Amino acid sequence: MGEKIKGLNLVLEIAALVGLIFQLALIIFVWNILPEVIPIHFDFAGDVDQTGSKTDLLLLAGLSVLFYIGLTWLGYYPEKFNYPWKINPDERERQYSLARKFIRLIKAESVWIFAVISFQVVAVAFGKINKLSPILIALIVFATSATVIGYLSLALRNDPQCRR
Repeated sequence: MGEKIKGLNLVLEIAALVGLIFQLALIIFVWNILPEVIPIHFDFAGDVDQTGSKTDLLLLAGLSVLFYIGLTWLGYYPEKFNYPWKINPDERERQYSLARKFIRLIKAESVWIFAVISFQVVAVAFGKINKLSPILIALIVFATSATVIGYLSLALRNDPQCRR
């Protein structure tokens, strides 16, 4: 657990932490002026299809905190991951390093997705916008898919065990 974090790993850790702080600060900053009833669910077009208590926004923040803590902890144990192939002993360190980066990227993406959704919920609640941006929905699907595909393509590259 004493791994020194540097390079891209450090950038991803900072990005995740900044996203978490942004989301928590946003909620704290607007809490007293936020309406009691806010949008809590949106359809695929981004239109509000359910409202609820502003305390539901705390659930989103709680999920961010859980993702942040859980994925941070998980990143320390790449040897426990369920890989879809047998890890070649010669490639073990490379595979574990890639897996750690993947977990950190997923963590940063997850935290920022929740932060941006919180921001847009607040904007809808205040009447600044009337629906979630359809670009946000497409971006969420694209970013998470691209991350998984990118990780798998990098992990499979140059590993003789994976080319069979």
